[in-house]
Amino acid sequence: DINNSLCIFPNPMISSCTVQIDNSVSFDKGEILISDVCGKLIRKINIETNSVKIEKENLSKGVYMLQFVSENQIKSTARLIVE
Repeated sequence: DINNSLCIFPNPMISSCTVQIDNSVSFDKGEILISDVCGKLIRKINIETNSVKIEKENLSKGVYMLQFVSENQIKSTARLIVE
């Protein structure tokens, strides 16, 4: 199931987290989109490997949606909690 292809750890995030995309998902390049609960895009991260580290930076405490997008399609979504 492609919807379970994102693994975020640690979650809740304190200062940084790693997003791991399941090895069964093949892609050349993609993006991780981080949106708040209202759907406002907060950050876009270009990725070319199955793992990316995300720093807290400007993410306030709360709940965010992560979307993995490749070939202009949403491949997977996950929830990220920021402490």
